[in-house]
Amino acid sequence: MALAAAFQEALWLRRLAQDFQLSCAESTFIINEDNQGAIALVRDHRFSDRSKHIDIRYFFIREHIEQGAFEVTYCETSKMLADLLTKPLGKLAFAAITKLLGMAEVSV
Repeated sequence: MALAAAFQEALWLRRLAQDFQLSCAESTFIINEDNQGAIALVRDHRFSDRSKHIDIRYFFIREHIEQGAFEVTYCETSKMLADLLTKPLGKLAFAAITKLLGMAEVSV
């Protein structure tokens, strides 16, 4: 569900870029995901007992991936930059993510 929500935002940004006729609108948008089960669901067309409860509306992601407009790639949880804005982090995780972002070193 979180991947579907992120995908909807990315789709909106892609259409906004197209409206402004930006060159990035025609490139493949990459969405990083740290949940390998979610990645498997959007890549695999099979249904299982575990995935049958998932609403069809979440499978629209597959269509856009097959068209080449979007790509979902695996990103280790420790390297997920969005965690800085979405989760409370310990000192070490905070320092690691700010370093990955290229931010100035912060003393904690």
